[in-house]
Amino acid sequence: MKTVSLLFAGLVTATVALGQNSTRKPANLHLHVETEINATAEQVWEILAHRFGEISEWSHVVDASRPLKWGDYPTEYIAHPDAPVPARETTSALATLVEVLIYYNEAKREFIFDGVGLPGIITYSQNHTQVAEVGPGISRVSFDIALHFKGPFAILSPLMKKRMSKTMAGVLEDLKVYAEAEEQIVAKQ
Repeated sequence: MKTVSLLFAGLVTATVALGQNSTRKPANLHLHVETEINATAEQVWEILAHRFGEISEWSHVVDASRPLKWGDYPTEYIAHPDAPVPARETTSALATLVEVLIYYNEAKREFIFDGVGLPGIITYSQNHTQVAEVGPGISRVSFDIALHFKGPFAILSPLMKKRMSKTMAGVLEDLKVYAEAEEQIVAKQ
């Protein structure tokens, strides 16, 4: 079952439906996870957004990742024009996925990406990520997750929600350790 968790960790999704996918069926799995990190929101945003393609440097769930250039992803997805990296390719134990930034707001420190190349039982997947400053040198990161399982596979939602909660908590812990270590290095310089 660990491999199932690994697969779905990259499929973090948002409940926000944007114009290009407005005909989607409602998600049948929703998940919210968040954590506070002892690093500035600016530092955490740099890791998550500006180095979007480098997730494998800090997440134990992603074995390899690379940023994709404009147009190097499926044409049915439109990357947000303000995104510093339009998309990334991620490889885990079971799958290689492409994740396209379909919404990006630098000022609000939030983005949404769609997962492409999903297992056949999943219709769609998105991740709505937000970073907020909550105190001096303290930030909060949240992932809002929603995905849609096809037909009878919707019965998997409760099991997958439990597994994804655990996996995504681990991903946020990885980010916390990585960002806090970077914050200490920056502070010493």
